[in-house]
Amino acid sequence: MRRAVNGMNAINWQQASYPDADYRYLFYMEDPVDTIGLLDFRNVTTWPLQEQGRKQAKEMLEMGEGTGFRALKDWREASNELQAKHDGSFLSYLRSYLII
Repeated sequence: MRRAVNGMNAINWQQASYPDADYRYLFYMEDPVDTIGLLDFRNVTTWPLQEQGRKQAKEMLEMGEGTGFRALKDWREASNELQAKHDGSFLSYLRSYLII
């Protein structure tokens, strides 16, 4: 039986399928837009998403190449205790790699 491949599972599957690929930066959407919001192209909707995207892109670039994918591998293999420490949030764990 094949498991569903979506979200973080899709990334894990991709890495397992192509282990020799050079995975550089992992961008992770913090607050996904609801389905209706995806069709709202007014500035009031798109501008906050642009600001959020720029902030998150800057964070990922500051972490350096490969950091996000190493963090994802660690997260996937992590104990329940580590995941509980970050309230089950991969993004929270990923941000712990930021050097401020």
